Amino acid sequence: MEVLRSRNAEVGLSSRGYASVYRQFNFPGVDQDREELLSACLDRLTALKEIEDKLAKDARTEEVMEAARAAELKHSLGVPSKGDGRLDQIFKDESTHFLLRVSLSKTNEQRDFFLKTESNLLASRLGQAGSEAVLSVLEDFPDMSIEVVKRAEMVELQVDLDAVARGPRRSPGSAGTLYYKVAFNLVPYHVAARRVLVRSGYAYVPENYLIDILVSQFRSSLSKSLADIAKTSAFMAQHQSFGPLLAEIQNHYYAIASEGHAKTSTLARGDLKRAELRNSDVPAGVPLCMANLMNKLKDSHHLKHGGRMQLGLFLKSCGLTMEESLSFWKDEFQKGSVASDRFDKQYAYSIRHTYGKEGRRKELSCYGCMKIINSTPGPGEHHGCPYKEFSEPRLKQSLSAIGVPAAEVAPIVSLAKENHYQLACGKTFMATNQTDPSEGAIVVTNPAEYFNRARTLRREGATAPMDVDS
Repeated sequence: MEVLRSRNAEVGLSSRGYASVYRQFNFPGVDQDREELLSACLDRLTALKEIEDKLAKDARTEEVMEAARAAELKHSLGVPSKGDGRLDQIFKDESTHFLLRVSLSKTNEQRDFFLKTESNLLASRLGQAGSEAVLSVLEDFPDMSIEVVKRAEMVELQVDLDAVARGPRRSPGSAGTLYYKVAFNLVPYHVAARRVLVRSGYAYVPENYLIDILVSQFRSSLSKSLADIAKTSAFMAQHQSFGPLLAEIQNHYYAIASEGHAKTSTLARGDLKRAELRNSDVPAGVPLCMANLMNKLKDSHHLKHGGRMQLGLFLKSCGLTMEESLSFWKDEFQKGSVASDRFDKQYAYSIRHTYGKEGRRKELSCYGCMKIINSTPGPGEHHGCPYKEFSEPRLKQSLSAIGVPAAEVAPIVSLAKENHYQLACGKTFMATNQTDPSEGAIVVTNPAEYFNRARTLRREGATAPMDVDS
């Protein structure tokens, strides 16, 4: 079991309960199973993607909140109000939030995704927690001055409060409604929309607007934090324990966010069978990036998440059924140190997810070449593009191992050195499948297409190119 350790014995858990705003967090001084932590992070990430999907449909606020609650329930993200597992669940909630915060801080796209989805998740939780919990959480923010408007002042301002309250999407009126006095700059949107009364620099806010104040403060704090983290993302990526974990979370983010992974992909499904993977030899026609992963898997009987996703989606697109994929991965992992029950608990979910049987229930298809090229492997990882990542001696050796004639090795390596990775892969395809050079240079765009076309050429002698550079 790979564990993550911290010397800090302080448990940075929110004592205020259900709706944490994640002001600070210190990992406890206990061992944490890496795969369990990763699985929890991916569950949260999948839930956030479901919230984003609802936002993309211009759904009403109530519909977004309902979707957030449903996603939280489906992926077991909620924190119970009481019970023996409460501290464990709080730790899971806060640790996954902060790991995703660090993982998704690198680009504007990632930061925007995390900011809007986490804000809506918080709003959903606060909507269930009640005003007392909201006030309690507001106390987590420094310099937050908020006070209940006294009865005498309410009577004095009742006419003005009622006037402001009238109209669409406004509070039903001051009668029976608690009001709070806050600095007007804490509710700029409500001030601009004339939904609150402003006097002497203070906004008089009805109780049902407290959530808006808190979510606004949370967004502001989170936005600043993401910008600060982005400046140190390169350093964090090199951390011995957390660097690979953060990379795997990013891989999953790209997997569920990429438009090319939808079920509607036009890539033809291959006819690869489980029986072809039972011996130690890599099947003929497999591109170098996947041959490398297969060899590493057979040598160590394990691959990290990035490698599992890259190879697993390739095998799926080449024809393996979900049952065959589960059998393949389980057999290989059991040859190592992963027992059957551990595989079922920690790895099977991800495989079922790629086939659309878990999470958002959308099938994923093989990573395209550009994604693979841009996926730089960390220490102990083997995914990515060999033409980009391998040293020259290793690339030459690997090309020879998959049957590239000696005379063709140097030109392929030369293309790789010039950063023409897809052309180098296309030339490898031509060299190993005896295609007609007069057809022009082949630009490989997807490893599953590479494999399926190679099988067609070997079986039928077909000559149709994959993608010809004119």
